[in-house]
Amino acid sequence: MSTAPPVVTRLQKFASAPATRAVLVRVAVVVLALTASYLVAANVLLQTRLVRHLVSSGPDIELEYESAYSLWPGRAHFSELRLRVQDYNVQFEVSASGVVDVSLHELFWRRFRAVRLTTSDTTFRMRHKVHAVGPHNQLRLAAYPPIAGFEDPPLYAEPKPPPIPDAEYKLWAVALENVSAELSEIWVLEYRYLGQAHAAGSFELAPARWFQVGPATLELNRGALSLADRALAKGLKLNLSAEVERTEVAASSGLQPLESVSVKLDVDTRELDLAALDLYLKPNGAISGGPSQILVSLSVTAGQVDVGSRAALELQGLSLSTGHGRLSGDLTSSVQALPTGIVEWVTSSPRVRLENASDHKGPELESPKLQVQAVASNLTAPATLQRVELELPSLSIPSLGWFNSVLRDSGIALDVGGRLDGQLRVARELPESFAGELKLRLVGGTLESKSVSAKLAGHVDMALEPSPSDNASVGRVDVDLDGVEVVNGSKRTAPFRAALRTTDLRVVTHPELQLSGHLHVDAAPADSLLSLWLSPLLKGLAASVLELKRLDASAEFSVGKGAARVELSRAQSGALNGKGYWQQPAQGESQGAFLITTKVANAGLAVNGSETETTLFVADDWLPPDWAAPRTAQTPRERHGP
Repeated sequence: MSTAPPVVTRLQKFASAPATRAVLVRVAVVVLALTASYLVAANVLLQTRLVRHLVSSGPDIELEYESAYSLWPGRAHFSELRLRVQDYNVQFEVSASGVVDVSLHELFWRRFRAVRLTTSDTTFRMRHKVHAVGPHNQLRLAAYPPIAGFEDPPLYAEPKPPPIPDAEYKLWAVALENVSAELSEIWVLEYRYLGQAHAAGSFELAPARWFQVGPATLELNRGALSLADRALAKGLKLNLSAEVERTEVAASSGLQPLESVSVKLDVDTRELDLAALDLYLKPNGAISGGPSQILVSLSVTAGQVDVGSRAALELQGLSLSTGHGRLSGDLTSSVQALPTGIVEWVTSSPRVRLENASDHKGPELESPKLQVQAVASNLTAPATLQRVELELPSLSIPSLGWFNSVLRDSGIALDVGGRLDGQLRVARELPESFAGELKLRLVGGTLESKSVSAKLAGHVDMALEPSPSDNASVGRVDVDLDGVEVVNGSKRTAPFRAALRTTDLRVVTHPELQLSGHLHVDAAPADSLLSLWLSPLLKGLAASVLELKRLDASAEFSVGKGAARVELSRAQSGALNGKGYWQQPAQGESQGAFLITTKVANAGLAVNGSETETTLFVADDWLPPDWAAPRTAQTPRERHGP
């Protein structure tokens, strides 16, 4: 037969003693009394309006619920609870039913700490205040979530309240731990999610002082995301995990709090309805499309975007209409984070078409591609554009008449026609130089205004490359015009051809655009344009005396900072020769001087603003000696004539 251990035996003897039994009874009575008192007091507080009055603070914080009770100290069951809060910028409302475990002793220190919170049928609504309502935001505001008790629309109340001094600070601190919430609605601004969702984690806040989050998670499981009253995405799947280190509100400004944010976000939606975005285009535009999708995989550590983060957008059958026309085609766009803090955005399409109300077929772009790189190493600093590259391997405009409606809408009384084909590649390293290639060919071109019309055909060929020595680009531009005809009233030119060659072209884009180079012009027959202004007798005389069969001219030009200068070093057409300069300073009127020589005599032309003075029978040295001395468009010559 076994015997009880000595310790157990002593405890049994202690408990059997009359005095001990009396102590235990008293303790039990006290515990039961305290428990009963708690249950009575807690349920009186919960089932009357006392708790609601304690929590509510005027129009800025208000608590309501259908019912609430407590059967255990610190644990409360609640049904259809609604907490409404607003500050200077934001209004939000949370509604839910569930169970909360509260640290009771911390209530004496004006701190509400829920050590565990479990809710069901939870909804969250948030909206931002605005300064005014107008055409720019009226439709958006109409789609904001309604929050009972707050005025619509949510407007700022001026002025912004000053910081609360420590001596007057009486706001409650809030800490939510071990949160597990089943959500049925998340409505933020004009975006509303309905469907299965789950949020978990922790949150702590001292209003107007500091806050911290997490770790916390949010999962959306194939619900519907609507924009205003139209579904934007069906079957939306989202996984978000976030953590925000303790952030002092007073010590942070602008985007600085993002330095404390760490996030992992994955989004997958394959049923995107672009027509919902009409909200942002009405009443002057519309957008639609076929099956489209968005995929996002984002990782941020302490405000730093992690390498490998990416987002991809695929739009099928995109159709974007504005007051000027319609753009259509398939579109693929992606953004990804590369090493050394570079973010790259690439957008491409197999084919893009432009249409408008005219009967002419609009431009078509085959395989266009836009690539942009920027330095955006963290979320707090603005991105710095680093490189932009645009490729148009094939540009086709079957009829330039497509642009006539655009010209008329712009108030330009001009009609154009003809077919234009070409290709373009432009690559710019910011803020320095850029490279590019452009090839255009015009067939059957026409141009018509009230007084003048023209027919022409030709092509343009341009090439630029970065300069190896500085931040400029150097290259050339060639323009060839074939079969040009000009009609002015009843007068018509004979067809002529012209070639423009720009060599030693220098382009500087930073800090301001500046152009310079050498221009050579070759046109034949040069006398064809005279038919527009000379009588048949004078035209015949000029053709026989001056022999204007071919124009050959060379000039230096420079343009920049609101100024321009052209130096005509040589212009020859038969017996006619010319040289001189013209310049437009950044301030003041244009100036210039030209010497024209023939077999008969010399003539001098002095230009001052819109006035031109012609002097006959001048000497060969009529131009000032230094007229062709090196100078820039920014330092124009003061002397403009002899």
